Amino acid sequence: MKKKVSIKCDDDDEKSNGSDTECKKCDEFAKMEQNRPLELEWIFGFSPNVPIQNLTVNDSDMGKSFVSVSAQVFQIYHCDSNKTMCFVGHENKIIAIDTDSTGRFIVSADEGGVVNVWDIKIASEFSHPIRTIYDPYHQQQQHHERKLCKVSLSPDGKNIITASDGNRSMIKLWQWSYGATSDTDKANDSFELPEKYEQVENVRFNGCIKNGMSNIFVITCRNGIIFGQWDPKQMKLLRHLPARSISITFTFVDTIFIENTNRAISITKCGSAIVWSNSIVMEIESFDMHRKCGIESYKREFIKSIKLCETPLTVIKSVDDCVVIADANGKIRFYDKELKIIFWCPSHDFIDTVITISFDKSSLKRSADDDTQNQHKVRDFLIQTQNEIYAVNFTKMKFTKVFFKSDDYITAMDVFPLNKKLICCANYSGRIVLYDYDKKVQIIENQLKLRKRKSSMSDMDVIEIPHISTLAYSRNGHHLMCGLENGTVLCLDPDVLHEMRSFNVMQSEIAQIKFSPDSFFVAIYDVKGNMIVMYHDKATEEEWLIVGGKIHYHTQPICDILYIPQSTTKKAATTTSSSSSSCFHQHSIQTVPRLISLAQDRQIVEYDLLESMKENSRNLVITFTKRIYQTAIPTSMTLIYNSRKHEDQILIADTQMKFRIFDKNTFEILATFMGPIYDSYVKQFDANTSYGLTDYSKFFIFTTNKNLCLYAMPMDGNPYRSLGVIGHADGIRAIKADSTRHILFTIGHKCQSLFMWHINFQTLFDHVDEGGSGLKPYCDLLPGGKYGNFFQDMQDLYYYILMLTNGDSLDDRIVKDGLDINEIGDYFRGLGYYPSDYEIECINHELHLNGKRKIGFEELMKLFINHAPIMTNRFINQNLMEVEKALREFCNCSYDIPSEDVLITKANLIQILTETAEKVDLKDAHLYVEKLFQGLDKMTDEISLWDFLKNSFINSQ
Repeated sequence: MKKKVSIKCDDDDEKSNGSDTECKKCDEFAKMEQNRPLELEWIFGFSPNVPIQNLTVNDSDMGKSFVSVSAQVFQIYHCDSNKTMCFVGHENKIIAIDTDSTGRFIVSADEGGVVNVWDIKIASEFSHPIRTIYDPYHQQQQHHERKLCKVSLSPDGKNIITASDGNRSMIKLWQWSYGATSDTDKANDSFELPEKYEQVENVRFNGCIKNGMSNIFVITCRNGIIFGQWDPKQMKLLRHLPARSISITFTFVDTIFIENTNRAISITKCGSAIVWSNSIVMEIESFDMHRKCGIESYKREFIKSIKLCETPLTVIKSVDDCVVIADANGKIRFYDKELKIIFWCPSHDFIDTVITISFDKSSLKRSADDDTQNQHKVRDFLIQTQNEIYAVNFTKMKFTKVFFKSDDYITAMDVFPLNKKLICCANYSGRIVLYDYDKKVQIIENQLKLRKRKSSMSDMDVIEIPHISTLAYSRNGHHLMCGLENGTVLCLDPDVLHEMRSFNVMQSEIAQIKFSPDSFFVAIYDVKGNMIVMYHDKATEEEWLIVGGKIHYHTQPICDILYIPQSTTKKAATTTSSSSSSCFHQHSIQTVPRLISLAQDRQIVEYDLLESMKENSRNLVITFTKRIYQTAIPTSMTLIYNSRKHEDQILIADTQMKFRIFDKNTFEILATFMGPIYDSYVKQFDANTSYGLTDYSKFFIFTTNKNLCLYAMPMDGNPYRSLGVIGHADGIRAIKADSTRHILFTIGHKCQSLFMWHINFQTLFDHVDEGGSGLKPYCDLLPGGKYGNFFQDMQDLYYYILMLTNGDSLDDRIVKDGLDINEIGDYFRGLGYYPSDYEIECINHELHLNGKRKIGFEELMKLFINHAPIMTNRFINQNLMEVEKALREFCNCSYDIPSEDVLITKANLIQILTETAEKVDLKDAHLYVEKLFQGLDKMTDEISLWDFLKNSFINSQ
């Protein structure tokens, strides 16, 4: 939860931020800033859907700078010094930003309904929001479901206006600089727009700060225009709907107030401009004059409509006595206040649709010579198109590209494995780029010529261009491969990124490409579970040859593959083909890695690569298969180093929020630990942790749906061993760490930016120490903690079972040192956790491996927490859904049939318990069924699925 800091925007800025209370809060946040486990250091790219904001001030040391948005963060980029500052304070994707007239205050809003205000003046030491408004439309959701869509900050920085989406938009205003109006952040005032105006496109304040004109605003809707004003004396929002504000022929895009006039101009998608005013006289008058004449200053009426071009207009700005308008073709024209054209920018092929034009904050300084020579000189500005950001020097009419191109979603990336600080990324449309992430510059780029293909849909042939789905460097950096969604694998030159050759190895999208540690083998699998392995042979023209052939063993999609180093060196077989004999000779003195695959069918499969390379082998040779899960579905795996046993082990994450460790040779389960509880189960590990350097024994990196997390070793289920941050609001697509293990890169789903993070190891280890020792960190996971009823019940049940093992004698007895491991199942059931026979077998196996025959209370409690389901309502509901799904399958009822209409009989339940899966004794089955039907009519032999779940599951929680 963010803390709120209220700052009054008085004329004296020094006084507004000088209180002792505020300084203390700044110090608190500064300490938090230094303790982040992952610090966002740089962003390659930007989101073109959110217009940039120019922050350039001539007298500032910052030079030319601007604000751009990427996913849930925004950054201030300094063009001259090539430096950036990232601002993290949103959980969801940012949809709008705005600044005041000086560029000091920035307001940002996300699609989750959070509005943050930031002070750039103190950003170097305090990069947290100074004010947060949570969910401004929560109170209206009971009548109309509304979501925040637009936000605007007044030029004086004192007021914020928000607008909701939909056809009945709600407009709200906050005087944020005077503190919160209530504990619920209720707006100062609000009003609702008529339904006929439809979606709000933009909200703009009057740029003039004199005489309170900055309280006037205009709302541009798709079908109409609304003018309004905030009256600080009455604390009320005033609004005016012009008589001709509703248009049938026009689709409005934006509206601005013309500087130093009473006029406003709207632009439309049909190329027209609409002029509004409250006076025939153009020059602006004082408020007193308006009051004497009976004119309300905020009201505007339709004056005229002017056709400017045939192309849709996209941007309109008013600056330095000029009106600047841009269209969808990238043409930028300058008009006077009467909309007479006075100048236009030269056409450039690289300028496409203009998203926004943002001028420098500093006003233009004119001299006497300027007035005589050039009456229409304006300040420099930035142009944002759909792909690029350009700085424009108006005097020289020079266009300079100032930031990285962002023309499509980034779909794949990989870090160069050696000491060179390079990262390669590819986007959806086939553009592949190589960056130097140390110098923060682009090295080279190449647009791959992806081959089009035809796919038949009904009677039509649709042309499809496959996108790049994955990218991988070999461990020695000599090879670079990328996979496409049509199953093609491209070999690229790692230096110039040109295509060298291609392989049509699959029919479906390539899910992953993974090179072996020695770069000799490469394994490739697609989203449907097909896998193929190739090896490198320079003696042939093909260079890459297929090992055996394509195999489809798994019945469900593959979730991960892994190379495991051999403990001994395997010599090459003598029965090999002559074409690959030299290749075997080179590899016979090396350690041949083992290759395993893990899929959602819960099977782990090991392949023999050398046997598969024999001439008579038509498929990958499988040496071992094993089902390693009963109910959970594995999601990812990696190698971790056990510093206690001095060996590598396989770590696997699953959908039940557990970490399970397996032996790398026998695939037997060694230990089970509770995983971190974030927004979802673990989705992927950092692949580079599979090649154990010394630091890997200390931590590893993983992701959930949105979160980017670190985990401190050794693994024991301690919840304080994990720390995470929100990586990408729409979900993390891929992660890669560099060779130093101090820099981490991430890309998100449907995100056009590459994030670069700095890893702070010490913060992670300090967090572990803060959690405490012994049972303290584990007790924090129990309802009520160490002093709650559940913990007391655990202790009482433990000693009660110990007493029962000594018989029912009333004589004094000696309590044993620990509970026999055969009693663990009964103990867990007494606490409400009902493990299956297989789970009990796995628990006993884990204890036997550690030489345990009896277990004390502290170890038993840790065992319970690590094995029992997560104790949250979200996962209780998930278990309920699993029970419902299983019963529907047994009854052959789809989800189209309501739960109330699905009938379950006692005979069906008894048959399920005695004939399927882990069979139950008939006598016990009758006992269980009667228990489940307890509380119902004794004569009832059938019950609806809904009543059954409610009676036996929900009411028992």
